[in-house]
Amino acid sequence: MGRQALGLLMKKFPKGPPLGRSELGKIFSDNPFPFLRECVNNYGSIFTLELGDFGLTEFGANGKWVFLTQPEQLRQLFKANHTVMHAGEANDLQFLKLMPRQCSVVIDGDTHLARRRLINKPFMGVKTYTERMRLCTRNVIAGLPDGNSFSLFYYLKVIAKDTIVDTVLGGEDKNQTEKVCDRIVELEQLGIAYEERLNICSELTKLVASILETRRREPNRSRQPDVMSFLIAAQSDNGEALTDAELCDELVALLVGGVGTTATMMTWAFYWILSCPHVYHELRKEINDVLRGGPVNSENVEHLQYLDLVLLETFRISPFLFNASLRLLKNSFKIDGFNLPKGTLVANCSYLLHMNPDIYPDPDRFMPERFKGIKVSPYHWAPFGGGSRHCVGHSFAMHETKVVTSTMLGMTKLELAKQVNRPEFQGAFYAPEGGLRVRVAQRFTDQ
Repeated sequence: MGRQALGLLMKKFPKGPPLGRSELGKIFSDNPFPFLRECVNNYGSIFTLELGDFGLTEFGANGKWVFLTQPEQLRQLFKANHTVMHAGEANDLQFLKLMPRQCSVVIDGDTHLARRRLINKPFMGVKTYTERMRLCTRNVIAGLPDGNSFSLFYYLKVIAKDTIVDTVLGGEDKNQTEKVCDRIVELEQLGIAYEERLNICSELTKLVASILETRRREPNRSRQPDVMSFLIAAQSDNGEALTDAELCDELVALLVGGVGTTATMMTWAFYWILSCPHVYHELRKEINDVLRGGPVNSENVEHLQYLDLVLLETFRISPFLFNASLRLLKNSFKIDGFNLPKGTLVANCSYLLHMNPDIYPDPDRFMPERFKGIKVSPYHWAPFGGGSRHCVGHSFAMHETKVVTSTMLGMTKLELAKQVNRPEFQGAFYAPEGGLRVRVAQRFTDQ
């Protein structure tokens, strides 16, 4: 059979449930994960949902989202040429054009590849930021209420906000960074209107541009390393550097994207730690043995190896979004017997990948030991996407979660005030229902 005839036999779209956008919208605004498991059970490892284009017609999306759930499918997705599919436009659509116009999240092609080579540099040595992360955590722990239950998610968002602002912008100009913190707090509030979100992002850009201008005037001022300093100094192989507008947009993207995501995953980590007595016991033992009553630092943090396993398992079992990455097809794309047309959105559904019993036996069980002694395949564990669009903040988020978790467990004994494990859409991500209600049962020596 000729290639043209074979192409005609290929179907365009995988099957999926006969639900419209409004019905799907209600499911995804609540808790879509049981529904996604029904889809893979009923329609197979690749299926289509009519989630639409969110009214953003300029991207040429046809409204169909094709979900991928198998390692080989993800391998094809991550290795596809960037002329065939655009992640930047897909991100711009999914994030409703809230991200800055010149940041790497929403640009594509060779421009994106060149930008990534520059902005990767501040994240190659994340242990540099350990002390800043620890101090931000310690300050918030000191203000946790004693006796009464509280939303741990709320306080972890405060930690994530303080940490990202301090490590990205530095802490010299307190007045300006406090204003940045205020804007981020507003952006993280539930239920604010879309136009208000746009205005807050615009204000953030102006504040960061002002801080950058000040930094340019004082290039030799002594300070702790921060992301802004690294990016100011970053140059490509041919000597090109980021313009101030590009640099400002990258910094704002890090600030906007580094709070809710990290706080949500830290909250899920604490849910599992506090829900599994053997995990809590092993972590407490490791923290005592490694830290010996002292603080976590850039040297001892790498010895918290059981905590590494706990975080790998947390990111496997508890997603903060229904997809870990998204691509918009600019040309047709053949996969698993389907010839997906231009305009289709293709999603890496890492949740369903991670729930595959052939890859992870007994997938609903929280079992950190499953990762012990193995090298994790990028096509078996993909909560941060993959390929050239792998999340630039992956190592930063993992390290921050590790520092925050070990510091909090070293300084307090927390107990669940309410046993819940149902995801709930909170702002832009799926966190434990009610924000995970806990109480401080005991405090230990201040680290």
